[in-house]
Amino acid sequence: MSPRIPERPRLRIVAHDDLTAEDVEDAALDLDWLLVGNWQQTNEHPALTSFLDQSERTRIDYVEDAIAGFRYFDVVGRFAYDVERDIRATFPTYSADKALDALRTAPPDERPGAVLLAALGAGSSEHALVEALRSAAADENPAVRRSVVLGVGYVGWPALVELLAELNRTDPDPDVREDAATMIQVLEEIASGVT
Repeated sequence: MSPRIPERPRLRIVAHDDLTAEDVEDAALDLDWLLVGNWQQTNEHPALTSFLDQSERTRIDYVEDAIAGFRYFDVVGRFAYDVERDIRATFPTYSADKALDALRTAPPDERPGAVLLAALGAGSSEHALVEALRSAAADENPAVRRSVVLGVGYVGWPALVELLAELNRTDPDPDVREDAATMIQVLEEIASGVT
C-alpha cells in the first residue's frame, strides 16, 4: 500500500541567501503566479511576499526571516508538489539532504545556523532530522542548543517536544532552559488552537 498524499500538503523550501523578493516577483511572472501581497518585516512577523499559483488552489509565501537568518518558500495547497518542482527548477535552493549534510559537516562557529537550515529544510526526513537535532542538543556550545530550540519551533513535530522538555530540565545554560520552556508553551498553544 502506498502512502496517502495529503490533499493540501504543506512544504517548505529553503532558498540560498542571495535570493531577493524582487527576484521572486520577476520569476513569478514567468511561472504564472498571481501576486497576493507584500508585507514588510515587523516585530511580529518576517517579511513576506505571497502568491497563488495559476489554479489559485496553492498559496506560495516567500519569506525573508531575519530571526532564523534564512529565506524560504512555504507552499500550501493542492498542487504544492508541482509548485515545489517549479521553485527548485527556477531558484537556487537546498534539498533536505543538503540541509542535513550542512549540519553534519559544519565547523563549530557555523553550527547554530546549520541547525536552523536543517530544521527549515527538513522536508519529510523526520527520523534523520530528529537524530540530527538530538545530536546538536548535546553540543557544548549553548548557541547551538538555542538554535535547536528555535529549529524545533519551526518544525513543530511532536517527536521533538520531548527533546525540548529534556533541554528545559537538564541544560546547564539558563537561557537554553528558558527558551525551551517558552517553546514548549508556544507549541502547546498552537496545538490547542489558542494562537
